[in-house]
Amino acid sequence: MSVDMKVVAMVKECVGDSVKNKNGNQTRKVRVNSDMYYLSLVNADKKLMYLSPDYYKWFVSQKDAAITSGIELRKIPK
Repeated sequence: MSVDMKVVAMVKECVGDSVKNKNGNQTRKVRVNSDMYYLSLVNADKKLMYLSPDYYKWFVSQKDAAITSGIELRKIPK
């Protein structure tokens, strides 16, 4: 959270072959969605969800992936 409490961000990381783990994918998606829910409850002007590059690529490719309204999904730069 920023000092002035106007910006809040969450960061999720998942790298390499662990993104391809089909057994963990649903759990991974649920974790992102639940984190976005909690992020949506925060009183801030800007809400950001950062995902590692591999995680971001995987998440946005999911047909049922949803981004909570008012939250910006961003990729962590390499």
